[in-house]
Amino acid sequence: MLSEKKVTLLAVLSTILISSKVIVVKQLLNQGMSADQILFLRMLMATPIFLLIYIFYKKKSSKKMSSTDLVLISIVGIFGFFLSPLFDFKGTNYIPATIERVLIFSYPLFIFIFSIFIGSRKPKITHFIMLLFIFIGLYLSVNGISSHPLTHIGIKGVILVLIAAGFYAISLIVSQRVVHRVGSLNLTVLSEIAAFLIITIYFGINKWIYPIEDTHIRSSSYILLFIMVIFCTVIPFFLLNECIKHIGATKVSLLSIIGPISTTFLDVILLKEILSIYQITGIILVLLSVYFLDFHDKKAEKTKVNPSENHSRY
Repeated sequence: MLSEKKVTLLAVLSTILISSKVIVVKQLLNQGMSADQILFLRMLMATPIFLLIYIFYKKKSSKKMSSTDLVLISIVGIFGFFLSPLFDFKGTNYIPATIERVLIFSYPLFIFIFSIFIGSRKPKITHFIMLLFIFIGLYLSVNGISSHPLTHIGIKGVILVLIAAGFYAISLIVSQRVVHRVGSLNLTVLSEIAAFLIITIYFGINKWIYPIEDTHIRSSSYILLFIMVIFCTVIPFFLLNECIKHIGATKVSLLSIIGPISTTFLDVILLKEILSIYQITGIILVLLSVYFLDFHDKKAEKTKVNPSENHSRY
């Protein structure tokens, strides 16, 4: 039996691995792959692995699912595994990895806004103060105050990643409504498979990467893709689910703030990106504001069902 300290360290490790995905994506983009190719090949490699996992653990997680549950699972897959990473990968092509992580990490902002519109959350004055800080932090983190402001290409990247964060928020809201009925394993695997089917049709129609052998993808790119699938997707998924069982989804959510911080260091060390003092200030402001807006509320409410049970998707 693992101690709580060891489980916490595993949760931190899984969070770092998940956040490191953007570093790998950035390297693949630098090697000439398109965002579409990365997404398709990632899903192509990951789907058989998740399918084998599902078959192996199916008896342990067998739960009856209604047609409504299957529709909701498909929606989670479309928004969480397809649309969100598609826009995210496209946006990452134009902005530093650190900025991408901060923008994606702002998804609780969208959850908060959506929850107000659907009437499931009543805002307080402190919430609006945190929202203001998040907007200020986002403005600073994307180089809002600088002698070298973002070009229109950089702004395009910011918009694409923010759209990705919005889609991710939708997938988490829907998954929160269905995860307690079908289980996290069924939800993650089946939504991933549903997304892969949609992605296959999508790329088949557009003929963007077919045939694969004509895309001249380097062997080193396939190695990086394999690393991303195994170490940034599959392994963190199991680590997070085990950690949630031992220390709860709320504490795992609290630890996820480490992800963007680790990405910042990796971005500077591996990709040689340079961040201004304004950007660093903005990043810190966003992380702290998101913590108080989303994770602090979760801790206070001690909710049994938490969107972070599917955080491994990212």
